[in-house]
Amino acid sequence: MPVWSNATTIHHYTFVDSSGAEYWLNQWNGSVWTSREGLYLSYDLATKKLFFPDGSFWVMDCTAAGGEQDAGTLYPTKMQDSNGNRVRKVMR
Repeated sequence: MPVWSNATTIHHYTFVDSSGAEYWLNQWNGSVWTSREGLYLSYDLATKKLFFPDGSFWVMDCTAAGGEQDAGTLYPTKMQDSNGNRVRKVMR
């Protein structure tokens, strides 16, 4: 989920894991966001991919609409493991 510092600038992204714990991706380098907290995730804004340490990734290609409670939150439409196996949401 992007967290904005003003109307046009993203301050950081927040990643929420399955336990509900929140982590900041708060270091920006080009189009890639990483964490200063020792969390070994990276989010490439240009490709919309969230990369995990084991080589798997999610394509975050769904954004909650403005009128929803979770407006602006990104959701995965494709998940791929390091062996190339994948799960994807078919958009219709």
